[in-house]
Amino acid sequence: MEIVTGPDIRSGKEAAAFTQQLMLILQRLETCDANMAEGSLRVDANVSVRPKGSSTFGTRCEVKNISGVRFLNKAIDYEAKRHIETLKRGEAASPETRTYDVTQSKTIRIRGKEDEVDYRFMPEPDLLPLVVTDAMLEGAKDRIPVLPRDSAVDLVKSHGGSGLGFHEAWLLVLDAGAEAFFRDATALLEERLHTQLLNWMFTEVFGVMRSKDVPITEVAVTAVQLSELVKLIDSNTLSGRMAKDVFARMVDGDTRLPGDIADAHGMVQISDGDELEAICRQVLNNNPKEVATFQGGKRQLIGFFVGQVMKQTKGQANPPKTKDLILKLLE
Repeated sequence: MEIVTGPDIRSGKEAAAFTQQLMLILQRLETCDANMAEGSLRVDANVSVRPKGSSTFGTRCEVKNISGVRFLNKAIDYEAKRHIETLKRGEAASPETRTYDVTQSKTIRIRGKEDEVDYRFMPEPDLLPLVVTDAMLEGAKDRIPVLPRDSAVDLVKSHGGSGLGFHEAWLLVLDAGAEAFFRDATALLEERLHTQLLNWMFTEVFGVMRSKDVPITEVAVTAVQLSELVKLIDSNTLSGRMAKDVFARMVDGDTRLPGDIADAHGMVQISDGDELEAICRQVLNNNPKEVATFQGGKRQLIGFFVGQVMKQTKGQANPPKTKDLILKLLE
């Protein structure tokens, strides 16, 4: 399949943005995986320049088989600059076919084009003409799924109150699996927890995707697991550090629910008031000198006491509750 645009794009950046949008649409329609690195999609760019205020296009050159969105941006900008410098020298740009060398970050001439006719399309005698009827078009329209930009707008409308802006929504839409993951996970959570889920997705889940250079479908963590992890943090069953430890185990392939993983590794946070108070009393009794110094005005020692409790409980104590209990005991 070949898609041809009119001469409507004005910069490498604009061409890259257009191509990225087109790739997302092709992926969403399941007509192409749009993997440029593997050759599923290639881009040819016809580049010309014209003096400011002129309506006449200059001589165009074609840069063939560009293999990446980033390279497309660079190829067009390089080629436009080359044309401008040629014209400034008083020379005429010659019509030709070029390629973009990624190692040198420049376009290189492949062959010249004798005349505009060299840009013609040749009919293929072995292919029958395809007549697209109105009925075929209407049927195709009915089968089109929600397209990427519409998905991003819908996400903002549905979750904007959780801090999801268009930029964040677009990051989710860039990977169709990520959007589905987010929608599945939020469906399992109260709305007040959606912000926390977003934070975990953009920091931890996307962090794994970047470090491993994989789509979300190749990250072992499921939407059910992440939503349950958020619930455990919210209920103070797991501290932030414990939650990251559980998350790491899920990334490594542990398919159990976060609560089961935490139980198996003794990571459940101590939040019981009586149990925690007993531990805090013991820490204070073991450090009378520090208690006297704290009561003498050195209030920053509260961090020392909380640290001692965390050390004794191997990180299982609830830090906010621990701090409140120690302050109460020291009054």
